[in-house]
This record gives sequence, structure tokens and C-alpha cells, in this order.
Amino acid sequence: MPDSVLTEKTERECSAFIDERGYITSPLSAEEENYPIAYSIVAYEKAGEVERLLRSIYRPQNVYCIHADKKSEKSFYEALEGLASCFPNVILASKRETVVYAHYSRLQADFNCMEDLLNFPVNWKYHINLCGTDFPLKTNAEIVRYLQFIEPSNEIESWPMSKMKKDRIAFAHNLVDGRKLYISKKKGDAKSPPPHEVPEFAGSAYNILSRAFVDYVMTDEKIQDLKEWSKDVFSPDEFFWAALGRFPLAPGSIPPTGIFNKNEFQSLARLTKWQTHVKNGQYPRCHGEYRHDVCVYGAGDLSWLLEQKHLFANKFSAWTDELALQCLEKILREREIKNSQDV
Repeated sequence: MPDSVLTEKTERECSAFIDERGYITSPLSAEEENYPIAYSIVAYEKAGEVERLLRSIYRPQNVYCIHADKKSEKSFYEALEGLASCFPNVILASKRETVVYAHYSRLQADFNCMEDLLNFPVNWKYHINLCGTDFPLKTNAEIVRYLQFIEPSNEIESWPMSKMKKDRIAFAHNLVDGRKLYISKKKGDAKSPPPHEVPEFAGSAYNILSRAFVDYVMTDEKIQDLKEWSKDVFSPDEFFWAALGRFPLAPGSIPPTGIFNKNEFQSLARLTKWQTHVKNGQYPRCHGEYRHDVCVYGAGDLSWLLEQKHLFANKFSAWTDELALQCLEKILREREIKNSQDV
């Protein structure tokens, strides 16, 4: 869908758009209605794909915050404004970041949406953060049941750091002016350990967090110290959540002992088929194409994807394989309708 299609609309135009695109506008069960979820979507291009993701997870009881990268094209932001204008529970982040790879700005983008979502008048239960190339593998009802199962815990990938990842937090890093690249200031500029004895673990930028955990992250003074400490860390989003998931004071935290380690194969928040894992025989081959060493799924990946327990997967793109998205959309919608009729 071209960005120009998603312009600000009148109420009548919104109704026609919502109907034409097939949005689910009523809760499909009391269980889902009484268990609202908050979503953050961080994106910088292709408003049509962001809309497609939103439509796949949209339910009127949930709430959605979309963070549009500050460096995005004006047409992209205007398209998202038009999209959000049609829904009372879809907002754009009130503060925008220029997101740079491996920089604190990626973490700050999530914080901006979290703050807006906490202030939104919906008593949501869990927060799930996504990017524009994610897509669900489960229906809303299935996601709700999983969240009820893990409550009050969080779903956070958390694993002891490798030497390479220890170096990421052991030394300060700076952006090269104007080029948006990272360099390390390793000589004579070692960082102190994380404040307040926060344990050192590695994980993913994408997690499932309880409302209590999110509120703690946004308000606790110790965590504000950790945020400040993380600002010159390389890929702080791959440290911050994993470490806090083991911090004893954090709601739903788990002990920092090996028995509770959870790697990317075990964490069910998000499934990513890295090229390395394919070469090692841990995942089957990619039927789409690789982008930044990550498989952009093709239709041939669907049967494998649907066998997995993960709630979401990355990456999808209509520019790579439209059929993969069409088929997944159809399968999930049919499952959604069947399950609602069985209730």
C-alpha cells in the first residue's frame, strides 16, 4: 500500500477504510476484552507494511503506539498520522528519536512509547514491542492465553555474556560525527560496572513485559541511573532488558543463576532465522532472501513458522514475498474466526 493512500481521513472515509481493510472492530471474546495488551511499533519506512502489521494485531480493547523515526521521509510520518487518525486506540509517539543502529536511541524510542502507553487510559496487562518487519504467528486469543500463563513474569531472552558482548559494555562508544557510525574509545576509557549491582546478561531488544515491570523501568530511580550508564554502550537494548530481567528488585524478575538462562531459541517473544543458525543446522534453510544476515521469509518458510511456539517472527516484507504474508494473514484470520465461533 503506497504511503499516499494513508492520509488524514474524515470519519466517513475512516469507516470505509476500516471496513475495506478488514479490521476486527469488536472483541472476539470476553477473555480477550478483559485482557488488553499494549504494543509499541518502531518503524522508519514503508507505511503500508506498518499498516498491515497493525491490522493483523488490531483489537479495539488493545492500545498501540507507533514510533516513526525522526529521519523518516515526511510522507511516511504523514501516512502514519492518517492511519492513527482513524483509531481512538492508536497513537504516534509524542517524542521521536533519530534511531541509529546499535545506539541508545533505539532503546529511547521504546521508552518514549512506554511513557505514552502508561499515560493512555487503558489498563493494559502486558507490553509487546515490535518493529515494522515483524508479523504475528499467533492470534490475539492465543497471545492472551500465553500472557495469562506467564503472569506475573516477563518473557525476556537472558543469557550470560560472551567475551564480545562484554566488550560492548566494558568500554564507552561514540558516534562519528555526521556519519552515524560507531567507534570504540577503548584506550584508557573503560567503563565502570553497571550501577546498583545490576547483573551482566545479554539478550534481545524485543521482549514481553508486564505493566508492573514497564512502570518500574520508567519510574524507579535506580533504573534511571542504569539508563544514563547505558547511553554509551554498544547495542544497549541487547543488555538492558536481559540484565533487568535478572535484577531482584524488578517485578517478575528471575534469579541470575544458570537454570533460568533463556536463549533466543527458548524465548517465545520473537523468532528470527539468522543465517548463522541456518549454516549451523539449527534452523532449516531460508526460502526468501537474507537482509543483514536475517532471513526475510518466503512462502516456503510458512509450514516451519506455523509449527513454532513463538508469538511473533521477523522479518517479513511484501517486497520479498507477498504470498508469504497473504497466506499467513489468511491462516491467522481463519483461525481467529473459528476460535471465536467455538467460544
